[in-house]
Amino acid sequence: MSNKSGQFTPTERAIKHEYDIRTERWSRREIQVVLAMAPFQEGTNRTAFYMKDLSFPLNQQDFVAKLAKNPMEERQTYFSEVEMQCKCKALAEEYNHLNPPKRIDFVQPCVLELLQRVGPNGKSVLMGVEPYLKGVYRKYSNNYGFVSEDDRNTPHAFSHFTYQQSGGNILVCDIQGVEGENTAALDIYTDPQIHSNLGANVYKYGNGDMGIDGIRHFFATHRCNHICRMMGLTPNPVISAPLCSRPDFNLKIGLGRGTSECSRASSIGGLSGCSSACSEFMPIRPAVYPRSVGFQPAPYPQLNLQPLPAFPSTPMGISFPGFLGQMNYPSLLIHV
Repeated sequence: MSNKSGQFTPTERAIKHEYDIRTERWSRREIQVVLAMAPFQEGTNRTAFYMKDLSFPLNQQDFVAKLAKNPMEERQTYFSEVEMQCKCKALAEEYNHLNPPKRIDFVQPCVLELLQRVGPNGKSVLMGVEPYLKGVYRKYSNNYGFVSEDDRNTPHAFSHFTYQQSGGNILVCDIQGVEGENTAALDIYTDPQIHSNLGANVYKYGNGDMGIDGIRHFFATHRCNHICRMMGLTPNPVISAPLCSRPDFNLKIGLGRGTSECSRASSIGGLSGCSSACSEFMPIRPAVYPRSVGFQPAPYPQLNLQPLPAFPSTPMGISFPGFLGQMNYPSLLIHV
């Protein structure tokens, strides 16, 4: 990974918080990292920095660290997003057990706590961290019905699979990442979103969880492909109901989870965006989270290299429970 954004900071100490989906518990350990002095990419809610984790061998040190623009971002948000992606990773393993033509995986994320930086809230700075993906990065769907023009079956079949595999409780969408070069190579995904179907106004998976409305929008644009049929997935399983027409979903700016605002207007199922349901327009629930219009990005916390007392790393056998709780995935009865 070349440092396109300039020089790296001096080595600094950090706590790496890691989540185990099988035990649903967190553990932590102290590591040393270096961060790029400036971000290489900026989204609506996050800025992304190159990072090196010096606890890994030299050829495995490349990571991406994401910092919230909202200076008062709730700290639990970082942990909840990691748990959500780990649930998606577990579902990818179940999907692979059915021997699809193309296997998939999600990168393993973690939360990084920078011990020598202090944020606007007076606490140590947190960042979401994941391995740096090499290759051509593509976005195949968003969290509100967008379907890319790549005409690939695997990403959308996986989303359909997660709905049926969970008994209709959730659907994984916002599929993006790097495609494997051949059928033997994995698709590697990152930064997904889960929609929950757990009752009216119950949104378990953060600001991008659009609930049953998000699930309906997925199936409104999804066309079952040969992988869906091979796995015996039920076509368009969601009950017939009108798509969401709330006026707060018709705003063209400020609600995004993508990289920039959409300026090309048309109406797609009650959603204003570009003519192809622009992947840059990612709705969130504005009643729950402040829109980013007028948001001033938090300044990149400066290093404070004063000596600190030794931080006792938590032994790997000691952990603490996750935030999202347990979710059971009923088995999909199918012969491959």
